[in-house]
Amino acid sequence: MGIIDKLFQKDVDELSDADWFLKAHSLWNYETGNFHKPQKALKYLDQAIKLNPNKGDAYGSRGIAYFQLGNYNLSVENHTQAIKIDPEYIMNYINRAHAYFQLRMYEKAIEDTTQATELDPNATVSYTVRAGFYSQLEKHDLVIKEYDQIIRLEPNNAAYYYARGWNYAVALDDHQKAIEDYNQAIRLDPNQTLLYIARGKSYSILKDFVRMCRDYNKACDLGDCESLQMAKRQGYCL
Repeated sequence: MGIIDKLFQKDVDELSDADWFLKAHSLWNYETGNFHKPQKALKYLDQAIKLNPNKGDAYGSRGIAYFQLGNYNLSVENHTQAIKIDPEYIMNYINRAHAYFQLRMYEKAIEDTTQATELDPNATVSYTVRAGFYSQLEKHDLVIKEYDQIIRLEPNNAAYYYARGWNYAVALDDHQKAIEDYNQAIRLDPNQTLLYIARGKSYSILKDFVRMCRDYNKACDLGDCESLQMAKRQGYCL
C-alpha cells in the first residue's frame, strides 16, 4: 500500500499538516502543472495551514488552486504569504506574477519576474514568463531581449530559437533575422515540421519561392503537407 493510500485510511484527527499537504498534492496533475480538483485541494490545504500557519509550501499551493478557480486576489495573498515565509523560492514570485497579470497589475507582474531573475539568474523560466508578459503587452523589442538572455543560458534548445524567430517574423516583420533563428532551430531539431513551415512562410514574404517550396516539401516529408498543398494550389510549388 502506497503512502497516499495510507493517508486516506487514517482518521482525520490523526493527520498532520504534512499529511494534509500530501493529500492535496495527490490531486496534482503533473502533465498540466496544476490541480485537477482545485476546490478539493483547497480544503486539504486549509487543514494543513490550520495545523501549521508557517507552512510556506501550503500557501504557495493554495495560491495555485485559487488561480485555477479564477480568484486572483486570493492567489496573490497566498503567494505573498508564501514569500514571507520563504523569500528565496522563485516559483512563488512567478506564480504571483501570473495572478498580478490577470488582475492587470502589469508593473507588479514584471517586478515579480525580475525579482525571480535576481534570485536565480540562471533559471530560464523567469525570463520566459516575462517574455510572455511583454508579448501580451506588445512590447516586442523587450521580448527579443528576453530570448537573447534565454538563449545565452540554453544555447542548444531549438524551441527558444523558434520563439525568438517567430517574434522577429510576426511582431517585428524582420524575416531575415527570423530565418537565421529558424536555421539554428532546424540544426538543433531537424525533425520538427513547424520549423520548416515557419521558415517557408518567411521565405514566401521575401519572395524566395524556391526555398519556400523546399521547406514546405520537407515539412510534407515529415507529415504535414497542408502548406505545400496550398502553395501548389496557388501555383508556387510543383
